[in-house]
Amino acid sequence: MNDEKSEEVKAEVVEPEEKAGVLAIVSLITGIVSLVFGCIPFAGIFFAFACGLAAIITGIMERKKIASGESSQKGKGMALAGLIMGICGIVFGVVAIIIIAVSGLLLGVFGAIGSGLTGY
Repeated sequence: MNDEKSEEVKAEVVEPEEKAGVLAIVSLITGIVSLVFGCIPFAGIFFAFACGLAAIITGIMERKKIASGESSQKGKGMALAGLIMGICGIVFGVVAIIIIAVSGLLLGVFGAIGSGLTGY
């Protein structure tokens, strides 16, 4: 009837794809948010501190999990990027607070000098 040889079908075992850890993703997202809010004066600065701190903590936690083999190596770059952006967001926030404080002091000093001169 059918002279063709039947081909054997072999089943392959496919291992699940390794994914980045949740903490790496959280670190990356909060690091990005920290940078964005670090550039917004006043209310954004405080949110930048919170997100920057969260990015730093989750980045360190994920890197420890990767080093101990509990988490996938795929999240290593994300955790590092989140850690760096969290640090930068906090630094931007500190610089913004210093600029706001110094400008307030300078305005106060020059405002007092200016008001004394207008009395003539």
